[in-house]
Amino acid sequence: MNATAIFIPNEPRAMKSCTLSRYAPIIEILFETNGTAHLGLISEFPRETCVEICGNGFDDRTVKVRIGDTFFFAFLEDLEFSSGALSKTALLP
Repeated sequence: MNATAIFIPNEPRAMKSCTLSRYAPIIEILFETNGTAHLGLISEFPRETCVEICGNGFDDRTVKVRIGDTFFFAFLEDLEFSSGALSKTALLP
């Protein structure tokens, strides 16, 4: 995985906020004290979670999202919002 995919800017800007209408798997982005980052375990977003889309993922099927102060990668196919499934072009500029 390239460092650009994991990089989190000092002041990340949410591109879109949504509430999930179902459970969706996520991969946490973990940061070490020395500044390096790696992928954590796969877990799930609970239903009704507010998700902020913050950038591109590690491939064309994923996006970087934030819940509170924690960042994750989520698969687009698993992000189904109350308005229905969204494409990456609808989420990112």
